Amino acid sequence: MEQSFNSEILANLLDIIQEGIIITDKEYRIVYINTTAEKLLKIKKEEALGAYCYDVLKKIIDKTICNCLKEKIQTGREIIQVPIYLQNIEETFVYISIFLPSSKEFCIISLNHGFPFTLSDTILNNFNEALLVVNRNYQIIYFNKKAEILTGFSVEEALGKSCHEILKSTICQNNCIIKESFEKKNVIKKSGIFLTKKDMSSFPAEIIASPLFIGEKLLGGLEIFKDITFEVQIQTILESIGDGVFSVDKHFKITSYNQALEKITGYTAKEALGKPCYEIFKSSLCESGCPVARVIKENKKLSNKQAYFIHKTGRKVPVSITVSPVKDSQGRLIGAVETVRDLSEISILRKELTKTYKLCDIISKSPLIDRIFKVLPDIAESESTVLITGESGTGKDIFARAIHELSPRKNGPFVAVNCAAIPDTLLESELFGYKAGAFTDAKKDKPGRFALADGGTLFLDEIGEIPLSLQAKLLRAIETKEYEPLGASKPEKADVRIIAATNQDLEILVKEGRFRQDLFYRINVVRLHLPPLRERREDIPLLIEHFIKKFRASKGKEIVGISEDALKILMSYDFPGNVRELENIIEYCFIVCKEGLIYPEHLPDYIEKKKEIIWPSEHQTLVSTPKTLEEIEKEAILQALRRNKWRKMATCRELGISKDTLRRKLKKYGLQDNGRKISP
Repeated sequence: MEQSFNSEILANLLDIIQEGIIITDKEYRIVYINTTAEKLLKIKKEEALGAYCYDVLKKIIDKTICNCLKEKIQTGREIIQVPIYLQNIEETFVYISIFLPSSKEFCIISLNHGFPFTLSDTILNNFNEALLVVNRNYQIIYFNKKAEILTGFSVEEALGKSCHEILKSTICQNNCIIKESFEKKNVIKKSGIFLTKKDMSSFPAEIIASPLFIGEKLLGGLEIFKDITFEVQIQTILESIGDGVFSVDKHFKITSYNQALEKITGYTAKEALGKPCYEIFKSSLCESGCPVARVIKENKKLSNKQAYFIHKTGRKVPVSITVSPVKDSQGRLIGAVETVRDLSEISILRKELTKTYKLCDIISKSPLIDRIFKVLPDIAESESTVLITGESGTGKDIFARAIHELSPRKNGPFVAVNCAAIPDTLLESELFGYKAGAFTDAKKDKPGRFALADGGTLFLDEIGEIPLSLQAKLLRAIETKEYEPLGASKPEKADVRIIAATNQDLEILVKEGRFRQDLFYRINVVRLHLPPLRERREDIPLLIEHFIKKFRASKGKEIVGISEDALKILMSYDFPGNVRELENIIEYCFIVCKEGLIYPEHLPDYIEKKKEIIWPSEHQTLVSTPKTLEEIEKEAILQALRRNKWRKMATCRELGISKDTLRRKLKKYGLQDNGRKISP
């Protein structure tokens, strides 16, 4: 009776466990199969009992594997946790274990989807993080060795206790993380929580809590916690560093991000963490030559790489970056760390010291151009029509493109039309297009420049050359944003911003009746006048340096600069063709000069004939050597002083500097008017 009762209890216990159990006699006939095994093997108890286990298993296990298992059993060897696939069953992957008692009177076959408890216990005790498991009443039912080390409590002291008695965290009373995970039925992660050890010392920790369910039934939960003292110390150090610092894993996901970097990029750590680094920084190197990718690939440090980031507001931030590989304790590469130094202030200081300004492709240190630089962004932001005036070769097209690039239309097309280069008879069809059949050869529709510039900017160069007959139609297109292609029966719309340019005096053309007054007033909303190069001679050395770099790259010649003699000749030249002529002169020099410096003999003959050195006094010795920026600055100041008869205020106005700055420069370079006192 007692034996029957115990067998019934055993059967009931075996039926409620989550592991499939099959028991056979010594002949390997099945004498017991529990409910889990029935479901797992999709076989009824009545069909299994009395059958040989081999006959049952071979239907769902590959025959070769089944034979192998049979051979091992017959030799008396146990099988522990062999992964196998079940054929024609949804839950295809299981672990099989076969246990043989010493008497060999029976055999136990175990089937499960996970490791047995003894193996799980071994794994969890070797887990790198502290771990505990609680039941529904928050009582600890499992406590691994790492948890013992971290808390100071032994497993015997912890088991059966409430988790808050052992951990004593700062959130136990009011914001229990395991309780929150029960309620939300989800994994919860919190950092910066302080836990109290058995000896009453505290440490910062990161805790992950997860509920444990079987179906809809809550069994309990587990907590994984780790000491983050080192991470907190490192973060404190990172926050005290003036440079930006971030780290990424091997997939370029950001894993740390300090406060200094928040200021450089405009993105907070919360916005950046977990994102690919290229989404946050949008560096000039991201698409090609990514330094982080290079360091991860080559596993070596990369130092002082110049680049720029795009700030959250859209502005460019010049930076210097250093990237190093990050390795774990085993020396395996796990990511990279990048130090970012903001060069904005250095860049501004450099510009201030050298008085060099650059906007888009425009290079200048002239006060006249600097005044244009200051208003150009505001002009670009507006939708007003712009008229750019200036002599031929002053760079009107470059300024027009700069306005477009700085405007809200920068992503739209920039379409340029040289009105002087197109015959009058074709200009209308070029601007407005035509429809098929409009004239003999018009076999299909052709869009005009207005249509091509829709959503962007239309640059009308040499607008003074447009014939009177076309000016009225142009005026209507500008005012109404509508135009009629040749042969069209109705007007078409075009959202176009107009920038016009001319080297003529349009007001004189208006008086002479060659340009419509209403069109002039319509395009003359904002006027920019570009000074000729002879009025901004201080830009000549900068432009020469720029063109030398440009042609050195394109022509592959090792020409490194210009001699002092050649520079003085160019500084004295009037440049009727302005910047374009200077560019052509330097290109000519690259043809006749083989390498080294450009000397006077390399300049075009027509320049040689007109040379007149105007700065140096008759006592100065001319030495053909490359010029430093200080030498150029000294000579520019000396030239300005002589042009203004050594009057300091007039010189300051011409150079665009303060009286104090001029005084310091005069003292620095020892400049004086041949021993005479300089006038105020």
